[in-house]
Amino acid sequence: MKRVASGSNVTTLVFTRHQVKYLTEKTVSMRGRESCGLLSGRVVAGYALVEGVHFATNVCESADEFAIAPIEYLAIVKSLREDLFVVGVFHSHCGDARPSKADVESITLMPVVWLILGNTAAGIAERVSLNAIAPCDSGARQVLVCDEDELAVGLTTA
Repeated sequence: MKRVASGSNVTTLVFTRHQVKYLTEKTVSMRGRESCGLLSGRVVAGYALVEGVHFATNVCESADEFAIAPIEYLAIVKSLREDLFVVGVFHSHCGDARPSKADVESITLMPVVWLILGNTAAGIAERVSLNAIAPCDSGARQVLVCDEDELAVGLTTA
């Protein structure tokens, strides 16, 4: 049973506003170490429609690298509904959202879209930026944020 959707044909990651808020709030709360996890959903006509954001433990407990324990990765994958797939990997940087050399090298290990959340602070205000990259090329992917009902329309037309 294939549980991972190839990122090479994905042009856009589609999130709801609620999902982005959840991602950013949790990432900001983890200041000093990288957050990480998997994105689940479906790929429809080049759009990865994200239905689930699954945070995982960063076993590196580091500000500049991440790793998901294989047993936790498998638990997330096994918990997915039959019609959902891993469509992305996400992690944060304690800085900007540009992919590091390690990110570029690691993307071939998990050929889905990788979402990087840059976590920087400007005084009291928090700013989280998003950058999506895909395997097989160095080009960025779009990140689209929509309302819940807009995503529901995309899911029902799949």
